[in-house]
Amino acid sequence: MLTGPESFTLVPSVGSCTCDVWEVDLDGTPEQFVRHEYSRRRLTWLAGSTDARIETVHADGEHTVTGLGDPTIGVAVPPGTWYRLIGHGRIWLRAETELLELPWSSEDRLGSDIATAALAESGPSRPVQDSDGYLPGPALHALARMEAQAVALTTHENRG
Repeated sequence: MLTGPESFTLVPSVGSCTCDVWEVDLDGTPEQFVRHEYSRRRLTWLAGSTDARIETVHADGEHTVTGLGDPTIGVAVPPGTWYRLIGHGRIWLRAETELLELPWSSEDRLGSDIATAALAESGPSRPVQDSDGYLPGPALHALARMEAQAVALTTHENRG
């Protein structure tokens, strides 16, 4: 979750990035791959099981598996790249997120660009494009503040 009362936000390392801590329970190799259509992720292992890996699918369909049990290793996951976390045990990851600079509207929600698919259904990932631009920090922060206010209002109205 990028914003709201359930957020575990860390200080961003770049101006156009938000950073969260993900707590993940790994139980082998999941059936599903995940991708984020409009955002780039950089995942870095912080603590927990050293039996943690990330499998990514490239635009040519090739798969790469990278070990995550070292805080000096960060894995970039470009927009539209299929990936899954594999291994055993509980891990904590630093998850930095940058949003593509697109015509965002008030109906778009942060984190709503997620898709899942089984290996047979996933296909190759989206190729990295030189034209990819990312939202400047102030624009992303304004979008996050607006979403947090909307979530707070909705939560308040549902309780009242």
